[in-house]
Amino acid sequence: MLSRYDGDALRARFRGRLLLRRVFAGIRSPAASEAGQRLVLAVAAVSVAWLLGTAAGRQIATAREAERARVQLQVARDVVILTRRDS
Repeated sequence: MLSRYDGDALRARFRGRLLLRRVFAGIRSPAASEAGQRLVLAVAAVSVAWLLGTAAGRQIATAREAERARVQLQVARDVVILTRRDS
């Protein structure tokens, strides 16, 4: 069952964000501007680091899966060879 759409809650949530945006947009001092630029660069750097970290994590997980599959295949081959010898 779908819940009732609550537009007031949605507007209230974004009203605070809009207020902060207007407050910071009103600051025009060079120090505040420089601090804002540093913040944007810091957020961008963290975002890039996170993206690279998740990409590296996916590559590591893929490599582990490939190694596990390789070992399982080798074990299966060894079992087949041993069963043929015993026959």
